[in-house]
Amino acid sequence: IFEKVVSQLEKLNLKWEIFEGIAPNPYNKQIEEGADNAREKGVDSIIALGGGSVMDAAKLIALNTVEKGKIWDYAGSFQKKGKRPENALPVITIPTVAATGSEANPSAVLSNPDTKEKTSISGLILYPKLALVDPELTLSVSLSTTIDGIIDIFCHVSETYFSTELKTPIPDGFTEVIAKTILENGKKLIENNFDIEARTQVSWASTTAMAGFLGGREGGWPMHAIEHQISGFYPHISHGQGLAAILIPLLEWNIHHHGLGKIKIFIKNVFGQDIHTGESALKVFHQMLCSLNAAVSLKTLGVKENDLPIITENILKIKGNKENKLLNIVPMTYEDILTVLKKAF
Repeated sequence: IFEKVVSQLEKLNLKWEIFEGIAPNPYNKQIEEGADNAREKGVDSIIALGGGSVMDAAKLIALNTVEKGKIWDYAGSFQKKGKRPENALPVITIPTVAATGSEANPSAVLSNPDTKEKTSISGLILYPKLALVDPELTLSVSLSTTIDGIIDIFCHVSETYFSTELKTPIPDGFTEVIAKTILENGKKLIENNFDIEARTQVSWASTTAMAGFLGGREGGWPMHAIEHQISGFYPHISHGQGLAAILIPLLEWNIHHHGLGKIKIFIKNVFGQDIHTGESALKVFHQMLCSLNAAVSLKTLGVKENDLPIITENILKIKGNKENKLLNIVPMTYEDILTVLKKAF
């Protein structure tokens, strides 16, 4: 894939430099190193060829190249806790993994190994100028990474659906269609990881899931807020695995806090099942994870139980509101989050 991109650039007589080795969880010092390199080479635009981590890193390097300084100063910009990005080099994204939707949104995720924290940085200037989405490029991805991506897409479209009691027909309809599409095609990819039609549908879902069509709902992003601090603390844990571990415990918490109504609608429209109790709802999601070979716990992922309080503190430090609570169908306190993590363990 890389050779194809280079070939096209050379045909156009364009000079290029390579910056490789992006970590699965891009971290602040690596971003600053990339920006220093870009300034030194006189780079005027950046092409991101890779998965979500590569695309996020490209956006942040593009930002840091122009605005300089410490990239962590922008941490939490989505919650207006950090600096807002104002200027950046143009970025072209070429995703090789269908997962984060970073190819078509104005956000990037950044880790800080020194503090074991992970956060998002957002700003309109971070929107890629061009996204070249070719499902054939995802054929090189392993099945496990593919399934991680499907879990990520599922959570992208569903968590603001589950985290509010309000019904918003158009965003909710988008959520249901995307969720149904990725689950159906995920099962096809388990049978044949090279099914290009299935990969095409998953790529469509990845790009549209985070492209702004789900706006208008007031629900929060508790799944991602919680998982980011898990993989921020334990960088070896993939984002998809972390989400899979907390999905059912978090939905169980929601069910006990006025969330069963929306979950019943979701299960009816996505899975075609009529359920009446929270227990039966959780069984549906457990069966979903098992069908994707994605049923895991924090313990099996290598998390230590005595780290859960620190992770909870980081969640509220990074994503908590002014009342030090995490936005969900009902705002979550420290004790609420810790309870979910313990159940996920």
